[in-house]
Amino acid sequence: MLRWNIQRGVMLIPKTTHLQRMEENFNVFDFSLSEEDMAVIAALDRNESSFFSHQDPAMVEWFAQIVEERKTRRDCIREKKNW
Repeated sequence: MLRWNIQRGVMLIPKTTHLQRMEENFNVFDFSLSEEDMAVIAALDRNESSFFSHQDPAMVEWFAQIVEERKTRRDCIREKKNW
């Protein structure tokens, strides 16, 4: 996906703290995807989130509730997250 986005002119800032993944991220500059590969990957987009619909008020409310529950239980401190 990094290579596909680079070829589309999308500016990327991959986030990882793992050295192996950082090295893998740099390995996208020694090859190019064919026009056919680019088209096949683009056709995978279904214009919907794989996680949940950000347009569905019930799903947004559910997600907000989970975040609040985690803050209340203080999981964010145990997991070293600053929510």
